[in-house]
Amino acid sequence: RQFSANDTPLPKTDLQTIGARYAYRKPIKMLFYFISLNYDRTGQNFINSYVIDSGVTKVIAIDYKNITDKYALSGNISKYLFLISTSISASGNIGLQKGNNLYNNEISPFNAYNMNLSLTVRKKIFSKITASVTGDLGKFINEQNSLDDSVIKNITKLNKLKAEWQHNLSDQITYTIAYNFTSYKQALSQMVNNSFLDLNLKYNPAKWKSFFELQCINLINQNLYQQVNSDSNQLSTFQLPLRPRTLLLKYSFTF
Repeated sequence: RQFSANDTPLPKTDLQTIGARYAYRKPIKMLFYFISLNYDRTGQNFINSYVIDSGVTKVIAIDYKNITDKYALSGNISKYLFLISTSISASGNIGLQKGNNLYNNEISPFNAYNMNLSLTVRKKIFSKITASVTGDLGKFINEQNSLDDSVIKNITKLNKLKAEWQHNLSDQITYTIAYNFTSYKQALSQMVNNSFLDLNLKYNPAKWKSFFELQCINLINQNLYQQVNSDSNQLSTFQLPLRPRTLLLKYSFTF
């Protein structure tokens, strides 16, 4: 449903970047954080022209002085809490991209905003068990100016959760359970959810230069992975059929 062609001289891209970063480290207190600010300007001698007709998209790279500006502010902080033997880290970023799109022979500017916040908690239980949980919240906003000076806004939300449990039963036996959940919500579409549960069991025979590994993949047996991608004036849905519940036994050795 999409055809691509080029009608340009040799493509050239000029990139100008400036950034500032401040970092703080206190190893004795196990406290670390940083904050950074970046600006990028990208200049190209071409722009992709999209012509949409009856559900078919024709893409042609044409000669055009194309300038895109990006602004990004990001930061991260991590702290080890000695009282509860837990490591906590948080990170976040916010960005703005400004540029132009060429649709149906009309050039219109766009603004693309992205925001993301992530939190991770990792704790060592006793001496042989480690548990960790990571949560992500993301939001993407695209504002496309139309010919009548109105603004078309497209919003996509992203939520992620990852939990992992690692247990060393003995010097020879270790297992890990991992759960991943991803949710995409586009303003004009239904929510898309993906869930995965995996198990990994590893056995190292004493005095052997080898080990056995049992991988249990996609235990929930999800048969389709879906992802919503939203950018300026364009929404795409990615779908990938998945291998059903799989058990894989491996034997690795050295000599």
